[in-house]
Amino acid sequence: MNVQLTMSVSLTLPDGSASMDGTGGRGWVLPDGRAIKIWAVTELNDEEDLTFGEALEMGIDVEDMVTEVEILA
Repeated sequence: MNVQLTMSVSLTLPDGSASMDGTGGRGWVLPDGRAIKIWAVTELNDEEDLTFGEALEMGIDVEDMVTEVEILA
């Protein structure tokens, strides 16, 4: 079965954060230099997040993409 979902994510970051090049809009560098990336997560039974490999073993293949990034300031 194939399912297509459209999600909207609102992300609040500390002042001084910057977009990370080469990540298609999903990567951000925090003011202290640590980097984060936003991904869809597959959660099992409201208890644990599956790794990509664990999901694949269960027959679940999640392909997420960022199609639009708007920086509101």
